[in-house]
Amino acid sequence: MNRFFNAGLASTFAATMIATHATALPLSEIKKRDFNNDGFIERGPEIEALKDLAADLSAPQTSRLGTFLSGEADSIPVNELDEGPYYLRLAERCKTGSQFVLQENVTQLSLNSPDAVLPSKNGALFSLSHDRLSGQTDWKVAGALAWVPKGASNRCLLAGATEEPTGAALSAFALAPYISFNGTGDSTATGTSDLSFGVLGQFQVFGGAFDLQEFSIAPYFRTDFQGDAEIYGLTASWKPYHFESRLNGLQGDFGKRSFDWSFGAQVNYLTVQKGGNSGLVSGTEHAWAGFDLGAGYTFSSVGDHGLRLSAGVSAYHDVSNSVTAVKYDAAARLGLSKDNRTSLELLYEKGKDRLTMQDVDGVTLNLRLSF
Repeated sequence: MNRFFNAGLASTFAATMIATHATALPLSEIKKRDFNNDGFIERGPEIEALKDLAADLSAPQTSRLGTFLSGEADSIPVNELDEGPYYLRLAERCKTGSQFVLQENVTQLSLNSPDAVLPSKNGALFSLSHDRLSGQTDWKVAGALAWVPKGASNRCLLAGATEEPTGAALSAFALAPYISFNGTGDSTATGTSDLSFGVLGQFQVFGGAFDLQEFSIAPYFRTDFQGDAEIYGLTASWKPYHFESRLNGLQGDFGKRSFDWSFGAQVNYLTVQKGGNSGLVSGTEHAWAGFDLGAGYTFSSVGDHGLRLSAGVSAYHDVSNSVTAVKYDAAARLGLSKDNRTSLELLYEKGKDRLTMQDVDGVTLNLRLSF
């Protein structure tokens, strides 16, 4: 009997929601109806107070609330009423025009979700230091810039869905040319560098083993900053995202973030025709396979944009040459701009850089830019 009563209550509620709504009820307003502040909206006074705001709910919020009312659960988590699930929010974030995406390296470029990046390395890196005693100036740069032409991407393949897909479903695709750069050196030596040109193909899968998965493949030509190296290669990567900890694969409201994590697996095959100043040896081949793992915590009460502490590890093995490259990093980053896309970072790295096969062990102060 309760089931029929609840179903009737849900139908009555849904009947009041025939009109469509352009905006959603803010999460802050929903939390005000959580009178005991336990993170749930319970049946009784709390759900009745929320039903009084029915006209302000979006269609996804109404759908979730109606599903709750038709069931027998005593409560629904407040966060489940935050603008609806990811597959219904995609339409609000669609872009039809061309766009540029800038991050630290190619594997961090997310063409359909620019904010879905590895937490411990966010944005292109620029560092310059000068030793007054020796007169030596050290520099370090790293970045990847992709241009997504108009019509070359679609992240709204599931925007019209009324129900969450069963199993895994293709939710987005994109194709973009890119340029990446990575180099270190000083005023007394040329240093090692990587300047690559390629095409990045990418698609996202919603559901399945993970909430969201992103697959990428990128053929490229690589040289050095002086144009002496000649290297050809292909990179393929996979990144899963968990909605609760990754905010649907998006950074979201920086003021509300706390803990986040990321994982990414990658394979990279390259053949070196000329080593130049790349740090690699002419006539060799490399077949790297490995992963990047990172985690971070943001103290939102520090400064205007919060202080973020993070740590990460990258571990790769060159199958062709039986060489392993492992690198650890720890960082403290403070946002400088209103949208937190410009930040100042203190970064410590230790291990072997697989791009240049150089050992690294030191601290740098970096300016990071992302968009």
